[in-house]
Amino acid sequence: MENDEVQPRRVFVLGAGAIGASVGALLFEVGVDGVFVVRDSEHGRAVVERGVDLRFPKTARNIRVPTAATATATPDVLVLLATMGHETEAALEGVAPHVTVAGRDRVMDMSDLVAMLIESESEKAA
Repeated sequence: MENDEVQPRRVFVLGAGAIGASVGALLFEVGVDGVFVVRDSEHGRAVVERGVDLRFPKTARNIRVPTAATATATPDVLVLLATMGHETEAALEGVAPHVTVAGRDRVMDMSDLVAMLIESESEKAA
């Protein structure tokens, strides 16, 4: 059986708060190709300048991660959406249509909003 689906080769992490930064940094540490897409905020600038500090019960380390202010995804990119619900729309701006989005809002399921936003971007691109 043939699989025509494009499998993700890179990861874009949208949202470098506690969840996005931790998961993204660990992915990059084990060799996953990807980038943090960071806003121009105090926290975003800290990630760019100092990397991500991870603290565990028996160890701590700093992981320098690739960052970008914007990124245009292609079909081979997995977008890890790790934002608060009210930041979802702004975070998805500039992310091309036809990408794989993985993520759950911490308060409610945002899959309908994400699907609507991606569909809207697809219509603009057509």
